[in-house]
Amino acid sequence: LANISLADFCKEFLANKKSITYGTKNVYTNAVKSLKSLANKPVHTITYLDLQKAVREWNIAPGTQREYRVKLRALFKAAIKPYGIITDNPMADVEIERSRKEKKNRTVPEDTMQEILESVNLRITYIALRIAQLTGMRRGEDLALTWNDFDFTNLTVTVNKQVALIGQRSYSVVAYTKSANGFREIPIPVVLAKELKKY
Repeated sequence: LANISLADFCKEFLANKKSITYGTKNVYTNAVKSLKSLANKPVHTITYLDLQKAVREWNIAPGTQREYRVKLRALFKAAIKPYGIITDNPMADVEIERSRKEKKNRTVPEDTMQEILESVNLRITYIALRIAQLTGMRRGEDLALTWNDFDFTNLTVTVNKQVALIGQRSYSVVAYTKSANGFREIPIPVVLAKELKKY
């Protein structure tokens, strides 16, 4: 692997990573592609200055930039250990331009949510929307729930899996959440417990 290119190293790295989703693999691949000319350079020749210049040329959303930076740091870290291709992480100190825009969390207004709920024909879809509305769960977590995840005595729901993209247009329930903090127990309101029992 001494002269392996960044693009080829990314493929090697992902081939040996069994615990990441198809979507995450795509993020790694796209992060490397975003570096343009650096993707075909040998990993050991890529410097901090090369990376900083490439990152300055990014014309992508701030959130995507942050995600790419995280993935690229992890990739170069793996090139140090366990692969032993380089000794220092050239991505470690690379900075991205901070967004000057105020970030606002987008939520559905209560009256709009009520209209959505009233327009749903399938009861299972209504229930899934109510769970998301009243617990704040991610869509993939909501869709992976089973009855065993609910504790109606203590009014809680346990999040311990998610529906994830496993191939192009192919989804499956996987036995892990988006992050380690994704494994959690969430209180459910009485109104939701009643609706679930009725369902």
